[in-house]
Amino acid sequence: MRINHFAVVAAAIATFVIGGLWYSPLLFHKAWMDANGLNESELKKTGMGKSFGLSFRRTTSRRSWLLRIRRYCGERLQVRSQVLAGLD
Repeated sequence: MRINHFAVVAAAIATFVIGGLWYSPLLFHKAWMDANGLNESELKKTGMGKSFGLSFRRTTSRRSWLLRIRRYCGERLQVRSQVLAGLD
C-alpha cells in the first residue's frame, strides 16, 4: 500500500490553516477563551510551539491512518460513509 505523503501533509496543513482562522481574533478567539475560562496571560504561559508541534504530528498521523483504513476497506467504506452522511 502506497501513501501519498504530500497529500497527508497538505491535509494536516489545511487543518491548521482552518483552525488558525477559526480560533483567531477575527472569528471566535474571545468566545473560545470565555467558554474555557481562560485569559490572555494564561495563554502566554503555555508552550505554544510544543503544543502546535504535537498537534501537527497527531493530525498528520490521523490523516495517514484514515487513508490506510479507507484504502483497506476499498470503495465500500466510501459509499457507506456517503450514504450515512446523506450525500449523493
